[in-house]
Amino acid sequence: MDSKDIDEFEKVEAQLKGFHEELQTLSKKSPDDPVNKFKLRHINSVLAGANKLMTQTQRPFQDFEQFGVDDLSTNSDVLLILRQYASCFEETRSANIYLAEYGGWYWLIRGKKSDRQARPPKKLE
Repeated sequence: MDSKDIDEFEKVEAQLKGFHEELQTLSKKSPDDPVNKFKLRHINSVLAGANKLMTQTQRPFQDFEQFGVDDLSTNSDVLLILRQYASCFEETRSANIYLAEYGGWYWLIRGKKSDRQARPPKKLE
């Protein structure tokens, strides 16, 4: 990853989290209701960004790119995929950060230690 990739990664990570929270709420109320086309288009846009930032092996499903806008996926279906993406995204992020000797987490840029701060891995938060 380079600095531009990190900027995009942090943006997509926040968007994944936001959609995950939204779909979690919707799924509790009505898990089998379809997600409207407007939301699916925006979710697909975020998934496309996530796919660009992860290698094929880092992605949660090798044969999934995005939702069909006309398929009317349910709240629970979309939530399932978003959870998997969020988990794989966290693994990708964890693989690209390091703990400095003096404390604090930092990004690896092009495989080398940088001074760009990162949050700790979720498993340590």
